[in-house]
Amino acid sequence: MGEIDLSKLKFHGIEIPAKDCNGRFHFAILKLFQTVYYEYCFPNLNGRKPPPDWPHKWFDRKFPQGIEKFSDTFNKIRLVAQLIKNEKENVYENNKLDIKKERINFGKPSKSLDIHLKCHHALQIIPVHLDSLFFYTRIIADCIADLTPYLYPKSEGQQIANRSFRDHRKWFQKNREYDKEYASILTENTQWFDLLAGKAAKEGLRDKIIHHRGVFQLVYTTTVVEKDFSISAGITGDAGYIIDDIFPEIVSIILELFIYFDLFVSHFNQRLQNSLGVNIFDLQNPFHTELYRCNESSGSLWLFPQLSKEAK
Repeated sequence: MGEIDLSKLKFHGIEIPAKDCNGRFHFAILKLFQTVYYEYCFPNLNGRKPPPDWPHKWFDRKFPQGIEKFSDTFNKIRLVAQLIKNEKENVYENNKLDIKKERINFGKPSKSLDIHLKCHHALQIIPVHLDSLFFYTRIIADCIADLTPYLYPKSEGQQIANRSFRDHRKWFQKNREYDKEYASILTENTQWFDLLAGKAAKEGLRDKIIHHRGVFQLVYTTTVVEKDFSISAGITGDAGYIIDDIFPEIVSIILELFIYFDLFVSHFNQRLQNSLGVNIFDLQNPFHTELYRCNESSGSLWLFPQLSKEAK
């Protein structure tokens, strides 16, 4: 995908101020949807005056359910990332064993046998988790297509394609006058989607696995030097290796997805301010964009970008 300037990323990712200190995981796009819903579906909770017809009368049961689906899917991505890290550690522990010094007796329980069995299980289950990462990331894209129309007045939002992210993007590209800035964001900042799901005749990574007999092949080093240990997951197809290692690819997809989220939130937050005349979501307030607290030992952090100090 080429070099990406991480300083552009401000509202989505990990902010860890110092070692042994809890950091923040920022996920502004979900917080924006939640804020819009609670501010305008339950305005009296904050002692506000009755909301304007838009967006209050536009919201139906599908909107909060869509937010719940978005949140649930992202939590699954975090969980799968944690599970992959745990299984990688099981492979690493097996790799550290010096089998010359400790002969495995398969007839008796032993610590080394347990480690070997965990490694064997890890090599079987990691491809399952990788499948899940691709599926859930694809679902996240469709969640955005489903929720975005609610950020426009009802008469406008009902026109927008929302059944899939592919149709959503195509609709805005054909109807650029509807929202020129968002159409440009979709055109210029969704390469992550093309890599994941394909574009035109070019297959995406998910399609290679689902429709074209792609199989994960895991390879790990045998060195006992910790810093040199690595595990890769290639994809093989009819003609051999399609991709040598999928881990850098999925990290890159998530990074570009988060940059798209940043642009999405900046655009629609300003649009809401202009339409409603009030600022209900302060992007400069870290408590508004924070989803949860984390630290450097959190198992899912390998998947997500770390925000630069200049960004926040």
